[in-house]
Amino acid sequence: MNAGTKNLVPFTKDDPRINRKGRPRKEISLLKVYGYNKQEITDCILVMMSLTLEELKAIFDNPNATILEKMIANALFTSLKKGSFFAGELLLNRAIGTPQQTSEVNMTASIQVLAPDGETADLINKL
Repeated sequence: MNAGTKNLVPFTKDDPRINRKGRPRKEISLLKVYGYNKQEITDCILVMMSLTLEELKAIFDNPNATILEKMIANALFTSLKKGSFFAGELLLNRAIGTPQQTSEVNMTASIQVLAPDGETADLINKL
């Protein structure tokens, strides 16, 4: 064994480190089970992004509010409370898409072949 693998422990059949359920489903995939389509989700996000805190709280506290409305209201309120724009940015990107990013790459290269002797130089020049 080399030094990089001496502390590794192999997986066994019932190892608790193995995630048998796989990666959790995304929230949008979960909402499709409840009958939401992509346009309804987008409309809900855009409308709720324009609400005040009191209106968000009223939606979250409303027992007749849909799961989608409660999830978005909670995400926005929690994000604001933490002082993070992550949830807001994620919701905006979901609704209207990420801004187009462009980059410009300029590259110049030159290759200089130095021959060690005259015979090799002649061979290179014949190519």
